[in-house]
Amino acid sequence: MVSEARLVFETMTEKGVEPDISTYNALMDGYCLQRLMNEAKKVFEIMIRKGCAPGAHSYNILINGFCKSRRMDEAKSLLAEMYHKALNPDTVTYSTLMQGLCQLGRPKEALNLFKEMCSYGPHPNLVTYKILLDGFCKHGHLDEALKLLKSMQEKKLEPDIVLCNILIEGMFIAGKLEVAKELFSKLFADGIRPPIRTYTVMIKGLLKEGLSDEAYDLFRKIENDGFLPNSCSYNYHSRISSKSGLINCYTTY
Repeated sequence: MVSEARLVFETMTEKGVEPDISTYNALMDGYCLQRLMNEAKKVFEIMIRKGCAPGAHSYNILINGFCKSRRMDEAKSLLAEMYHKALNPDTVTYSTLMQGLCQLGRPKEALNLFKEMCSYGPHPNLVTYKILLDGFCKHGHLDEALKLLKSMQEKKLEPDIVLCNILIEGMFIAGKLEVAKELFSKLFADGIRPPIRTYTVMIKGLLKEGLSDEAYDLFRKIENDGFLPNSCSYNYHSRISSKSGLINCYTTY
């Protein structure tokens, strides 16, 4: 697909038809999807030489590609270049960089970027908060996660079920069993019917804490609440209808 796009691009230039910004962006995106970042950067440089000024979307494509290729220094240098050119980064720019940093185990750097984002103007959205909270929870920075959650709620952004799952899992990682239980119970108090993914997070967490009785009761609650069996529950029923069978199922799920 990229080779075909490159052929169209070359044919256009040979015939004296100047590609527009959409053409350049599409070609760059194709290279980025294949992690061919040097090729993507060449297209970006050609675009500039031809007098086609890249916008925030063009930069976002490259930044996303570098982040997914784990080349964070180059991704961050593009952000600096945007500032230098008086081109305003948007929420996607910052969120993409924060996700890249969190995935590399650098949530503190991501938090600094979040603060920078709030100072310069783009408003963080729910996706931005999910990225940061997931990064903090997975790397054991519970205090920062809770502060961020409070900040989010002060801005009238209520966590959705995906974010609740992130927080519950994070509490188990940090050994905060009671807080995890409270978050789970609050869903019902708020009239939210948790999906099976939330039950799975809870059951795995309870098993890791050695609370097989509670995990077993919660597993039964899944069936009582009318959820269709998933691969885990099929595995459970087809193996051993006992607490040990449940443990085997959820430790391999």
